[in-house]
Amino acid sequence: MRLKQYMIETININDETSFDDIIQFLWRKCNPFLKDLLKPGWNGEFLYSGIPKLRDIYIDTIRKGEQETYTNKSIEDGFDRMFYKKFKTKFISESIFCTGDPDFARNNGSVFIIFPINKYKFVYSTNKKTYYNRATSNEIISARNEYYYDDDTFNKIVDMYAYEIIKKYYRNDSIINAIKSGNEIMVHCKEYMAISYEKYYDKLKSYYKINGYKKPKQL
Repeated sequence: MRLKQYMIETININDETSFDDIIQFLWRKCNPFLKDLLKPGWNGEFLYSGIPKLRDIYIDTIRKGEQETYTNKSIEDGFDRMFYKKFKTKFISESIFCTGDPDFARNNGSVFIIFPINKYKFVYSTNKKTYYNRATSNEIISARNEYYYDDDTFNKIVDMYAYEIIKKYYRNDSIINAIKSGNEIMVHCKEYMAISYEKYYDKLKSYYKINGYKKPKQL
């Protein structure tokens, strides 16, 4: 994972960054996400992802195909085609996988709070099944075994299966609803800020519960 020391005006983002500077940065660079999140109905939770811990705070880029899904490439491509057909975004290969449940995220590594930088898109599952659960379902495994030497037929089966699953179980109505669901959320953006849940959750929740969607004072 490529790490960056990110400077916006006078703000250096690294482990020594003050909390006030973090708040300033989030307002300037993550404003579209904050605007969607900090509305009536917000439950005090954020986007979380389980990530091998490298630093307490950093910014990274989503690079196509970097997300490890532990599934067959042809299955990933099929789901991407169908996500693109419905939502105009390839959510499998061009997203960071998140959730609104920190315990769920903890299964995959240290919990980080994720803030998409600038424009972002998302979809979330309306039940507890993840992409991995669906890509390794009995239907898919049986089809792979039956059409092991017939990729064209297998790909058509994956496309039909993925389309029906996506149409039935995935939504993009509200980031608040996505977080409240506690289920898997795929977040598409060019870059994101990752902040240690253990170190910053209480501070961030308290700050935004008090201030809401309000421009922070300049220091």
